[in-house]
Amino acid sequence: MGLNFNLLKKVCECNSISGDEQSLVSLIKEYYKEYSDEIIYDNLGSMVALKKSRNKNAKKVLVLAHADEVGFMVSGVDNNGDIRVNPIGGINPNILLGDRVVLKSSDNKLYRGIVSNSSVVDGIKDIRFNFGFDSKEEVLKNNIEIGNSVCFDRETIKINKKRIVSKALDNRYGCFLSIELLKELKDVELDVDLYVGVSVQEEVGCRGALTITNKVCPDMAIVLDCSPCDEKNKNGILGKGVLLRVKDANMLAFRSLINYQKEMCKKAKVPCQYFVSYGGTDAGMIHKSFNGILTLTHCICAKNIHTSSSMIDVNDYNSAKKSLIYMLKDLHEERIENFKMGNR
Repeated sequence: MGLNFNLLKKVCECNSISGDEQSLVSLIKEYYKEYSDEIIYDNLGSMVALKKSRNKNAKKVLVLAHADEVGFMVSGVDNNGDIRVNPIGGINPNILLGDRVVLKSSDNKLYRGIVSNSSVVDGIKDIRFNFGFDSKEEVLKNNIEIGNSVCFDRETIKINKKRIVSKALDNRYGCFLSIELLKELKDVELDVDLYVGVSVQEEVGCRGALTITNKVCPDMAIVLDCSPCDEKNKNGILGKGVLLRVKDANMLAFRSLINYQKEMCKKAKVPCQYFVSYGGTDAGMIHKSFNGILTLTHCICAKNIHTSSSMIDVNDYNSAKKSLIYMLKDLHEERIENFKMGNR
């Protein structure tokens, strides 16, 4: 399939809702350590791996993906053992009925269960989750408390040679690509200091992006994320390649960077497509930091993001990887300075 499916599966199936990303960050760290010179953290839990350039005056380029996924937090327990939740991130309650979920207790044990409602509801406050307990006392006896995390519980599968279905492809696409990127570039000398990493709490306000950006102070940033495809309106189509994301809810793209991204896709001989989004990414926070940071999104699209069964196209992933590698090999001080002149 042109990618390491076993690693992608491992990354996707690791549970990591906003505010509880440590399991996934720790997993990714083991790969980062193998392919980089240094690991750097902020105080929220975001992490970047540094690949140093031999160029003493090298510009800093940050490539960032978010490690969190949408999910739920335990908010209460009914007398019959059913569990109430609050959503973490944007989730449509009407896609949940009958779904499978997994809860992590305060002593880190996992309990598998179901969304137990059998009819359409007005909101997540009306939904109950059941993990096989018959009473509130039994729930509490198993160290399940308010604040515990609940994630979708789904296996990552290949449905054919070109499509993969999984939970949390927003944004395990980016997390997986960040590992593959460092591996591909391990023995390549770059003209920039490359910081590749994962942020926390993107789904609840791009919080980790701000703190890790303040830590790195990059000259340029590239955000990896997975966006909703809208084939009906021909705005993000599976199999049509990298998204040239010109506008979304929290950033208007740098035109010079969009043109450069398009040029790199052409040189890499991979497809790309223009894209407008009503959502946002970590780029919205990064580009406003300090006195403004050159920021580009390098996204692909997926069907059914923020559900237990999202779908990506393998060729889209490979296109994003190949063109990003072309881009990072091409970046140097003069080019980045020229990008800065694009808004002057």
